[in-house]
Formats: sequence, C-alpha cells, structure tokens
Amino acid sequence: MKRSVDRILTTHTGSLIRPPQLLEFVKARQAGQVIDQRAYEATLEDSVRDVVARQVEAGIDIPNDGEFGKSTSWSLYVLKRLSGFELREVKGGNPFARGADRLRFADFYAELEGRGDGKDWSNVTRKDAVCVGPITYNGLFELQRDIDNLRAAAKAAGVDEAFLPVAAPSSAIPDRKNEYYKTDEDLVVALAEALRTEYRSIVDAGFLLQVDTRFASCVGRENLIAGTDCGRRKNSTGACTHQSCGRSLKRWPKKRASPAAHDQSTRNL
Repeated sequence: MKRSVDRILTTHTGSLIRPPQLLEFVKARQAGQVIDQRAYEATLEDSVRDVVARQVEAGIDIPNDGEFGKSTSWSLYVLKRLSGFELREVKGGNPFARGADRLRFADFYAELEGRGDGKDWSNVTRKDAVCVGPITYNGLFELQRDIDNLRAAAKAAGVDEAFLPVAAPSSAIPDRKNEYYKTDEDLVVALAEALRTEYRSIVDAGFLLQVDTRFASCVGRENLIAGTDCGRRKNSTGACTHQSCGRSLKRWPKKRASPAAHDQSTRNL
C-alpha cells in the first residue's frame, strides 16, 4: 500500500456517475434487452479509461474504475456473480419506499425505479432476492474484465496503485430472503466463502481491496474477515474497509441472526 510522509493521499468511496453512453447499455441490460455485447465491452473499457484519467487530473492519488462494470448497486451487483438466488416480484407495496429521502428526492427515485416508461435505471427494488440453492461464485468473466479494464486505465494514466470496491458478506444482497440454508448465519458464511473468490482475485491482481459495508457497527469482524484474510496472502495491508452507513440494533431484521452470531463462525474463513 502506498505511503506518504509529505501529505495525506487522496481517494474516494467508489461509485461514480456513469457516462450517458454507458448508461444506455446498463438500462438495456436491466430491462433484459438484447445488446451489442462488443459495443458494450468497448464502451465500458473507454469509460473506465476516461474516468481514471479524470480522477488523476482532479488530484486523486488512488483511483478506481468508478464501479462501472457492476450491473447495479454496490451491494446488489453480486446477484449477477453468484448462483443460488432467484428474483421474485415483490408482493404489495415497494418495501424500499420509505424514508424522508423518498419525499425530498422523489424525482431521483422516479428515475431510479421507473415511471412505467421502461427507462428506469434498476428494477431491484421491485424484486425480492431469494436464496433457493447453494451459493457459489460464477462471476469470473465480469470480475476479470473489471480487473483488466482498471489495469489498462491505470497504466495509461501513469497510476501505480488503484482499488476495486466489493460488498462485504453481510452487506451483499442486504434484504435477501433465505429458503435454502438452515439458518441466516449459515447463509452469510456461504456468501463469505463464495465472495472470497472475488476478494482474492483482486488482491492477487495487485489492486487494493475495499470492502464496503453498511453493518460494521452491528456485525463487527464478520464484515472484514473474508477480505482481510485474502489480503494476508499478499501483504498485511491489502484490504481496507468503507462503512457507508450504520444500522442500529433496533432496526435489525427480526428473522436475521443476531449481530454477534456471525463473529465466531467466520473467524477462520
């Protein structure tokens, strides 16, 4: 990990605004439309190269790919990279449609989730992610593409260190439902085992691994174990964490295992 004794090095949390040309492909993929795969791959590569160059121009010391290669949000992208889940239409009202931000930023959420015109960014808030089988990692193609795009962009920009963000096990698919594993704790352990493939690949590629979590204040070390364990294979500082927001114990889902339940079982992953 790069060090500095002269000044504080700069970076950022991860996700950046997608350029319009890339956004059109993302929307089409979300809608299940057939796209020109070669054109999409070329647009993605160019977009990553551009956003890394712009980060460096802005004074960022440790850039990333803007998370451009992820299919949707920072925590739900893993649905495209893991087996064992199926999406089902949410019955009744949208469970995400609550909170003051929904009232203050109604136009944003209308664009995010659609106005019925087929131009929505994501349909994930209208579907439940249900675990119905064993969780395994099957996203190596997308992962390697992200690694290759960032490596090429970093080289072009003259950057010797960059990072790739990933979702922590407890934050991946945070509102998931479990119909396969005996307990929710078993499901989280399975997520950690599967996602460790992604974590290790990033570290082995020479990038910093940023483990993004919403729940560090609740589940403690469970969020960190899978990432920091793979970091030890390269060096003791190959992984870092980013806590995007906390969730109080009062809001912890009643059917989810208590926060402390995850600590011991994932210690040796």
